Amino acid sequence: MSPPAKDSGPWTLVPYINATGRSPVLKFLKELQQRDRPHFTQFSEVIKPQLEKYGPFAETNGPYWKNLPDKLFEIKFQRYRIYCSVEHLRTIVLYEAVEKRWSKFRAADADKCANRRDDFRSAEYDQEQRGYLYRNQQQKKRNDGTTGL
Repeated sequence: MSPPAKDSGPWTLVPYINATGRSPVLKFLKELQQRDRPHFTQFSEVIKPQLEKYGPFAETNGPYWKNLPDKLFEIKFQRYRIYCSVEHLRTIVLYEAVEKRWSKFRAADADKCANRRDDFRSAEYDQEQRGYLYRNQQQKKRNDGTTGL
């Protein structure tokens, strides 16, 4: 995929939400905020705004952005990785997040990302509806006093 024009407007980072309203990336980031605040802050206050402003192909994203097989990418910060794809309308879809303790992109992670990307691209995927399911699930957990995403 070739880089778009530099001044074409902002980019959007969209977390994948499954059909039951769960988001693996949002769960990971929430847990990261609790256990490793400096790296959560690096992502949320440096990397994410930079990607939203300049897009993934800007030279300034070199240390944070890496091409993977099958038109997938990783956002990398320290030992953490968020696997994603670039989709239509200047959108980066976030599929999976991991604390990486190995040297290669694992087949299991590649399969998860491919399946989630297929779901995201399907006619049945409704971002607004899944966002509602996610928010509803989070509200129930707050009311029940349970944790997790």
